[in-house]
Amino acid sequence: MKIKIFVALLLFSLTSYSQNLTLDEVVSLRKKNIASVEEFLTAKNWSYIGSNAAQFGNLGNASFAYSKSNYDDKAEAFIDYYFSENTGRRRISLQVHKKDKYNLYLARIKYFGCKLIKSKISDTGIEKIYQGATTTFIIDVKTQSEGYSSATKTIYHFLIIENSDYELNFKKEEFEAYYSTPIDTMAVWPTN
Repeated sequence: MKIKIFVALLLFSLTSYSQNLTLDEVVSLRKKNIASVEEFLTAKNWSYIGSNAAQFGNLGNASFAYSKSNYDDKAEAFIDYYFSENTGRRRISLQVHKKDKYNLYLARIKYFGCKLIKSKISDTGIEKIYQGATTTFIIDVKTQSEGYSSATKTIYHFLIIENSDYELNFKKEEFEAYYSTPIDTMAVWPTN
């Protein structure tokens, strides 16, 4: 019996360490300032990897990676925190590569009471939009080739924004136009 409990605790600790943020924690980042975001993510073993200042109506951003390789730009997960000090607009972009984490986040979005308001298949993947009382989740599932081989991996991308931001900047044709771009340009989300 003790061995079963030990194994269960060991497995739980390994899976909870893997990409160590809950969806609730990710969503809460949108309400924080950049200093609080950086301190929170650093305390959770995320690495700061770069930033761009806001200018001329475009959002600024700070990028973080979890379990980033020392040899290339691969990581277990990425977070981009987008912000505008002028408008107070905040967005969180999260990219994960593990199907189990994607399924946990998707189940939590549904638990929040968010409803699927739009979905489509494009040449590059599957796009879905879930919306709750105050928050919109734009989910993008795509594949990306692995270097020079024909192997591919699935990438799960979440953009977390306020409903008013979605209504103003994403609801119309911009959504379709944005998602027709190649996966390697997805690091930069629309900033209007």
